[in-house]
Amino acid sequence: MWKSKKIIYYTSSLRSGGAERQLVYTAIEAKKNGYDPVIIVDYPGNHFEKVLKEYSIPFYFTNTTGRNPIKRFHKLMKMTRRERPAIFHSFLSTRNLWGMFIAMLCRVPLRVASIRGTNDASFSGVKIYSKFCHYIICNSKLAESITVNKYNVSSNKVRTIYNAIDLSKFNSDISKKKNGKITGIIIASITKNKNHLSLIEALIKINKKEKLEDFEFLLVGKKKDDGIYNSIFEDIKKNKLEDKIKFLGVREDIPEILNNCDFLVVPSFHEGFPNVLMEAMATKTFVIATKVGGIPELISDNSTGFLIPTPSVKDIENIILKYLNANREKINEIVNKAYLRIQEYNWDNIFKEINSIYATGKWE
Repeated sequence: MWKSKKIIYYTSSLRSGGAERQLVYTAIEAKKNGYDPVIIVDYPGNHFEKVLKEYSIPFYFTNTTGRNPIKRFHKLMKMTRRERPAIFHSFLSTRNLWGMFIAMLCRVPLRVASIRGTNDASFSGVKIYSKFCHYIICNSKLAESITVNKYNVSSNKVRTIYNAIDLSKFNSDISKKKNGKITGIIIASITKNKNHLSLIEALIKINKKEKLEDFEFLLVGKKKDDGIYNSIFEDIKKNKLEDKIKFLGVREDIPEILNNCDFLVVPSFHEGFPNVLMEAMATKTFVIATKVGGIPELISDNSTGFLIPTPSVKDIENIILKYLNANREKINEIVNKAYLRIQEYNWDNIFKEINSIYATGKWE
């Protein structure tokens, strides 16, 4: 009934988010390793269309929302039966629930779900879909611990496999700019969780201490919350920081931008295992991030970056000041350690771990 090398990857959309990027590049590595991947998503639009066509990986849309579950059920069933996969691999909470249920009904031999965060929403439905799947891949040890200990999922089903990075796209060969300015950056959609407001308030406080001479800070990402966006720029204008804090919007040239920055700040309230931290480490951009989610599993405080104890304005301010006042030799030492650390997370290494799960499938 099934095609032994066919894998369906299923999630909500193919926008430019971190989980979506991990799904797409997992599919690409699967293709390189002799599998026949297909991607199914619910919402139209495809940020990764060019690269998927380059690797001849087909993608399909159910064109459904949560308001028409019957339509989604029938479309996903039809697509799964048509493709006859040996493996069904879903990403993100609601799609894990849909995907694992449909794959179970279609008797797909190997069913794999993925948890990509550590906030409550990331575990939605896990008690249900854990009964339908064979494995759950978490991208941090913390997420694995929550899955097992809080939601009582068998530890035999749960594996931690960290996010991967395409190191060929993020290299440190490009010299950091030498214009005399220190350049900081946040790369994140403007939403409440990403905590832009606290970051901007911290920068305002630092500026009042006359610590932002020869300094610029870049905001890169999609404007998702108009209220937060407007508040940010009201604060910037009120404090006359328009020449120091600039909004670049959504950008496709992240490697080049990071190679022109000195430090990255991730002040989020919660995170999984952020891709942007890995990208910063690969470009020898210093990392400052809150001690939440899987971040402490990647960043060792004072060794491969600085951890912010809490996402409060005061703590963000203190750690940025710590960076600005630090000995440059110490900063360079930390950056180099981070660069060496991130080499472990290349796609070849990480896909071997994923493939060790795929290899457990019992199909003809």
